[in-house]
Parts: sequence; structure tokens; C-alpha cells
Amino acid sequence: IEFDLAAHSNIRNEAYLLFKSAVMYAFDNNEYCFVKKTDQVNEQFLVKLEAALAEAAKRYVVPSDEHMSTALTGVILTPGPVDPALKRYIERFRKQQSYWFGLKGWSSYRIILIETQTQSVTASKEAQKSAKFFVPQVSAEMT
Repeated sequence: IEFDLAAHSNIRNEAYLLFKSAVMYAFDNNEYCFVKKTDQVNEQFLVKLEAALAEAAKRYVVPSDEHMSTALTGVILTPGPVDPALKRYIERFRKQQSYWFGLKGWSSYRIILIETQTQSVTASKEAQKSAKFFVPQVSAEMT
């Protein structure tokens, strides 16, 4: 899949003793978000998206003592409508990968589907929190 937009976030937390050079511990949380606009969402597209997210994990995730987590999110923009069976598949989608039994962190895979005509958002279990940013908000002024 050739994505239309990609974004990366890195949050690093560390604790130090007296001086910033004396780091006691540190850990990184990363998030990669890949956006694709398409007119057709079908089973083959979802399989390709999952494969693309797995490939992105191989390319971007660097397990280490300081790596805590990496979230890889695929966002699908489509006018819709999308088959309800595919929506259920997305809602139930859950995939995680741990490195060295979790000692070098883990990756979680997420899918968010946005139907632009109906402004509905469908998200996998891991993406529920992130999907709230994509739900249109009606302001008090408009009502």
C-alpha cells in the first residue's frame, strides 16, 4: 500500500539523579500513523493493510532496553458505505507483538476506519482511545 500521509511521534521519559547526565532509567513510546484514502474497502484491502503495518514494524521498531511500546495505526478514509462484516472485523482486530518476552517492549497494531459521507468512525480495540480524535464534535454554538 502506498500511503497518502504518515506521521511519527516519540515520547521519551527519563529519571535522573541530580544531573541530567546521570540517567537512572529511560523509556520510549512511539506511534506511527499511516493514512490511506480509498473508495473500496474490502477483505483484500484489509489484508494488505495488516501486511503493510507488519512491514512498517520491521522497518521502524528498534527493540532495546529503553523501548517500551510502539503503536502502528492504519487509518482508512473512505466515502463508504462499508460492509458491516468488515466493520465487525475491524472492531475485533487485535494484534500485538512483544520483543524478548516484553523486556525490550512491544508493538500494538491498530486500525481506524472513517466513512466521510456518514462521518462514522470504526476502530479496533487498541485504537478506541485514538479514534476519539477523529469523531466529529458538535459545538454548543452550532446547536
